[in-house]
Amino acid sequence: MSGATVLSGLQTEFAVWAPRRTSVEVLIERDGSTQLNPMRVEAGGCFRTLIEGVGPGTRYAFRLDESIVRPDPCSRFQPEGVHGRSQVIDPASYKWKDDGWVGIEKSDLVIYEFHIGTFTQAGTFRAAIERLSALRELGITVIEVMPVAQAPGRWNWGYDGVNLFAPSHNYGQPDDFRAFVDAAHAVGLAVMLDVVYNHLGPEGNYLSDFGPYFSQTHHTPWGEAFNFDGAESGPVRQYIIENALSWLDEFHLDGLRLDAVDAMFDTSPVHILHAIRKAVTDYSATVNHRIHLIAEANRYDRRLLHPPDDVCDPYDAIWCDDVMHSIYAVSAPDAIHVTRPYQTTDLEECLEHGYIYVGPPEHRVSPTERLRLHPAGTGDELHSFVIALQNHDVIGNDVHGQRFHHLTSRDTQKAAAALVLLFPSIPLLFMGEEIAADSPFRFFTDFGDEHLRCAVDEGRAREYPDYNRPGSISAIDPLAFSTSKLDGESDPVLRDWYQSLLRIRKKWQSDGVLRSDRLITSAWHERQVYALQYRDNEATDRYVITRLSTPDASNRSVTVRLNGTIELQNLVTSIKNDTTQQEVDLPANGVIVGRGRFSLL
Repeated sequence: MSGATVLSGLQTEFAVWAPRRTSVEVLIERDGSTQLNPMRVEAGGCFRTLIEGVGPGTRYAFRLDESIVRPDPCSRFQPEGVHGRSQVIDPASYKWKDDGWVGIEKSDLVIYEFHIGTFTQAGTFRAAIERLSALRELGITVIEVMPVAQAPGRWNWGYDGVNLFAPSHNYGQPDDFRAFVDAAHAVGLAVMLDVVYNHLGPEGNYLSDFGPYFSQTHHTPWGEAFNFDGAESGPVRQYIIENALSWLDEFHLDGLRLDAVDAMFDTSPVHILHAIRKAVTDYSATVNHRIHLIAEANRYDRRLLHPPDDVCDPYDAIWCDDVMHSIYAVSAPDAIHVTRPYQTTDLEECLEHGYIYVGPPEHRVSPTERLRLHPAGTGDELHSFVIALQNHDVIGNDVHGQRFHHLTSRDTQKAAAALVLLFPSIPLLFMGEEIAADSPFRFFTDFGDEHLRCAVDEGRAREYPDYNRPGSISAIDPLAFSTSKLDGESDPVLRDWYQSLLRIRKKWQSDGVLRSDRLITSAWHERQVYALQYRDNEATDRYVITRLSTPDASNRSVTVRLNGTIELQNLVTSIKNDTTQQEVDLPANGVIVGRGRFSLL
């Protein structure tokens, strides 16, 4: 492992891969003075030295070829930000209290995604601890933290990170992050971290000063692509693999979500995604808690769930945005968040198959292609899709950071949430969704480089034509960050609705019926009615019936004949929850969750 490794209280080994340099020295700051310590070069371009009298808390950097001073590429903490000195950290010094933690099974995953800096007013790891118990009471089982690797500036979504091993000093110290994970485990919550391995941010990105970290042939929309398949790519691949393992090991995380894996370009015989999967599988065998690896592909990528034989295990799950965008196409068609088109009829296809777009390259799946990909049907993979009603991208890429209920209504959100939370995939909520938070979630970033600040505005204006319309806020304006901080509990009624849906989900799971092989989906587009039915037997079938509101929705109610009992409903008219047979009117945004049989009249 490169970086600074504490071997004893006052003895630290420093190592760095720097094949582009002829000499490397460790610059140590202590006792008000600066000391230079030469490093010996080893085969392959790695430099190493052991320094006595140096322990945790020491500030240091590397001096390259007696001229350039740079932070450690494997720094565990950057107390002065991306341009400052690194700090020696001893991960083993933290006293963990989660010895009995066994994790959460995949079938029980209910994900809550949030950004540490805006989750609370303080925006720190320690402050976030205060809200963990409430999430567990809601029915959440795993929290997914947006990237925390050190990024430039005072605030950032996290996808511009440059010090991949170092938790951001804006949120606290590394032990504060450990305390946050410890506290989550104590209340029964697993913790996953969003990590970015397709590019680094543009400011404070000094890896090229050390070695060929970036590709000469591949490029991403956000910055240089990592060198996973070119000359001297072996150490680069190992750098990324070690980073994934360091988050899991040093912070006791329960999994990772890999950002935009379609931009992790690699023509090697074993793709870097498969190499990471194998390394994480091997590591999982050494710990007592369940570890999950999730890939964000934004479209169905068969390679992730069906890797080549004997290469690695499948990924535990992949993000599937098609359900979300199909719901938007029905309920908020004017809110366009992606360039690929969605139709009002797509929701029926999504509920049946889970996805509409495949790749690479990305394209709309045809019936023939779907049959070729899944000759036995797609139902067996629904449990490996992560679906949501909203996430950081779909909200943050709206010019005003508007949430689903801002674009539709709280009643429409209730109806849509019932479909998402009682679907046999892994549901994801975005922070504040369950309370219809008044605060937006905007795209925000902060750079010290004025050219980069201007480039952000220019780029956003090109990508989003409404970016400069009246009332919008620049991504580099401090207000973009401050106004995105999560408000307090805005709608306790909606929170109760979410809690009830998650309670039903848990019950149906324990009864063994919330399964894709028991699912029958139905859609009546002209009446805006969508239904999920889980077959058990005629008396105990479980069902969800929703009537999503659309801009041109008819005010005429739809009559539904029910035979059985009602578990949850939001109808304004009276309905008997304990009757065996009745006819009810289903208005726009009406939801009925029950057991038995149903039919539309």
